[in-house]
Amino acid sequence: MSLRKYFFKTSFTYKIYLYYHLYLRHKGFFKKERYSQFGEDQFISEFFKEKQKGTYLDVGCFHPFWWSNTCLLHQKGWEGINIDINSTAIDLFNIARPKDINLCTTIDENKSELKFFFDHAFSPCNTLDKSFKDYFKKAYFDRFKEECFVNDQTIASTKRFCEIAKELDLDVATLATAWSKQHDFVAATIVGVSAAAQMEPILKAAGLQLDEKTLNAIDVVSNDIRYPMG
Repeated sequence: MSLRKYFFKTSFTYKIYLYYHLYLRHKGFFKKERYSQFGEDQFISEFFKEKQKGTYLDVGCFHPFWWSNTCLLHQKGWEGINIDINSTAIDLFNIARPKDINLCTTIDENKSELKFFFDHAFSPCNTLDKSFKDYFKKAYFDRFKEECFVNDQTIASTKRFCEIAKELDLDVATLATAWSKQHDFVAATIVGVSAAAQMEPILKAAGLQLDEKTLNAIDVVSNDIRYPMG
């Protein structure tokens, strides 16, 4: 088992590994002249050199630094929307670009169920394209697994969760904490805050017991979001 797999065993060690991956392995604290694979970001930055602030949309964003086409723009002060079907990629963006809108979803106007070809959490070859997977199978996908992912399920499920919280007149953090501590499969709930006031809704969950109807409703929302990492 690789060292990375050990870190992926709990949410706490997983987050530690994400910080290591971003700021030690990929030296995220140090600015570079280029980040994209073939210099695309340098062309884009030069094209918009007079525009200090703007908005980008990065579909298949993959990584905040490694081969990123938008990192130079972000460093200039731009903000945007980053979309990827890999939940680990979105976790990286939530750390490195917290002011951006980071979505684990696909883009499909038909809202169809799609097959996700997953190499590993940090692979640039995770894809929905079977022909792409077949082309790179020998190099990357000898151990690939197929996952089903509904394109807008993450957004829809998040909205439904917020609706449940509103119906119960609870803060979403209170509801999420109360739900997690009432499940046997949750060994511990670890939270991080940037201000003391943010602890209040979480602490309210300490003595809160959700009824079976509410638990089942949230279970449905949780099960609808099929992340590659499980």
